[in-house]
Amino acid sequence: MKKWWIPFLLLVFCACSESSHEEQPQPVFSKLPALEAPKTLAGTYVGRLPCGDCEGVQVKLILDSLGGAQVEETEMRDSTITQVSAASYKDSLEWIRLQFANSPRVLSFKSKKGFSMVLLDFTGQEYVDESGEPYQLIRILNKPVTVLK
Repeated sequence: MKKWWIPFLLLVFCACSESSHEEQPQPVFSKLPALEAPKTLAGTYVGRLPCGDCEGVQVKLILDSLGGAQVEETEMRDSTITQVSAASYKDSLEWIRLQFANSPRVLSFKSKKGFSMVLLDFTGQEYVDESGEPYQLIRILNKPVTVLK
């Protein structure tokens, strides 16, 4: 009676090992199309910019399609200070120049394929932090809203 168990166990083992070699399903992410950046600079950008006497400035920059901008800056100190300013911007190829409305303050950025903007210093070089990473603003891509009627 013990002799017929051995071939049965071998058969079960072989069937299990063959089924484990079947092709595994591909992850869903491999079927997603590549993400393309919008063709214009208009949109919302967020990130961190340098600050001379604080830990850093968190920035939310909203660029409209007519060259206007709204800049919301939050200084990170013992208590946070938020300031909202109006500005205008001009772009030429990959360069963006942001001019504040009520001050002589100007910020220059270089666009990185439409997904981010890197802060430039007065010489036109990327402005980097103490770890060597550039200060940049990342574009927030919003999902299109569908209006139901």
